[in-house]
Amino acid sequence: MYNGVGSNFKPLDKETILQTRRLVTSGEPYFIFVGSIHPRKNLNNILEGFITFKKKTKSSVKFVIVGSKMFRNFQQKEQDNIKQMRDDIIFLGRQSADKLSNLLGSALALTYISLFEGFGIPILEGFQAGVPVITSNVTAMPEVANNAAILVNPLSVAEIANAMQRIWENPELRLELIIKGQKR
Repeated sequence: MYNGVGSNFKPLDKETILQTRRLVTSGEPYFIFVGSIHPRKNLNNILEGFITFKKKTKSSVKFVIVGSKMFRNFQQKEQDNIKQMRDDIIFLGRQSADKLSNLLGSALALTYISLFEGFGIPILEGFQAGVPVITSNVTAMPEVANNAAILVNPLSVAEIANAMQRIWENPELRLELIIKGQKR
C-alpha cells in the first residue's frame, strides 16, 4: 500500500470556509500548521515568523496548530510564543480527517516548514485542498512542491515572515499558487 492524499481534501465553497473560520478564529483568516509536535517540524521558527509577520502587518490573521504532542510537549520557546500571542495562536490538537480537511481548506495558507522530511504528505494535502503552501527549501520538500509553493529557508525567521506577508498581501500570488498546486 502506498501513501497518498485522501479524497476528503478538496477546495471548499465560500460558506464552508466562512463557517469554519467563525468556529475556529471568530471569522478571521489564518495560517495553519499540520503535523506532530516534534523538533524537526520547526514550530519554533514558524511561530517566530508568525509573530514577526503580525508585528509588520498589524493584521487580524491567526495561526492554527493541528497535531499531536506525540514525542514531547511544546518546548519552552514554543510555550512562550503561544502565551505571548494567546489571542492569535490556536492549538487544536489532533483532528478527525473530516475536520482536518475543513480546517486546511479554510486556511489562508499551509505552513509546512520542517527541518527534514522524507516526503511531506501535508504539502500535497494543501495542494488538493486548494490552499497556498509555504514549505522548506531543504530535503524532499522542494521536490514535492516543485514550483507550486513558496520555498523558504526553515532556519530564517525573516524568510518565513516574508512568505506569510506575501501570501497575506498578494491575492494574485495566492491564486497563482493554488492553480499551480492543483496542477501539481
